[in-house]
Amino acid sequence: MKEEKKYIRKLMIERRSKLTSDEVQNKSRRIVERLRGTKQYKNSDIILAYMNTKNEVVTTELIKQAIAEGKTICLPLVFKDKNDMEIYKIESINTDVRIGSYGIYEPIPESTTRISDEKIQLILVPGVGFDVRKNRIGYGGGYYDRFIAKLSLEVLKVALAFDFQVLDEIPSDKLDAKMDIIITEKRILI
Repeated sequence: MKEEKKYIRKLMIERRSKLTSDEVQNKSRRIVERLRGTKQYKNSDIILAYMNTKNEVVTTELIKQAIAEGKTICLPLVFKDKNDMEIYKIESINTDVRIGSYGIYEPIPESTTRISDEKIQLILVPGVGFDVRKNRIGYGGGYYDRFIAKLSLEVLKVALAFDFQVLDEIPSDKLDAKMDIIITEKRILI
């Protein structure tokens, strides 16, 4: 299973890297519109988002819009030495983030507020590959799988992905976090 996941991860990252900047922006815009139209998003006040990297679905405008709407937006701060993440509320992606672990923008803990994991209502989960049964393959570090395992079952797990990232089936085991919803530019899987 490990080798199969590794192969899928490599394949999906290669496919995603071939997207043009315009394709990423246009597809991302449609995905974000679909997310914003869901009752689950509209009913969530405290959202754990992620800052996109490496041709992932772009989240920057979504984060700005959500903050402007009065939603509480949090970002993960990764601790490689502890294999863990902590969650911090941000007020602005212009002033409250810096490049952190793995070259991804993270909250600046000295100028943001730590939020208890129990307060999160919806989590936007990045990933490399998914399947129609809502299984997920991440980057291989297990940060999100471990974090999600600690959360209440009521926390809604939403994956934002390009449609080609959703396969018929991917390998998964009991440690892999399953998504509640996957949103692509073409469909919503619930």
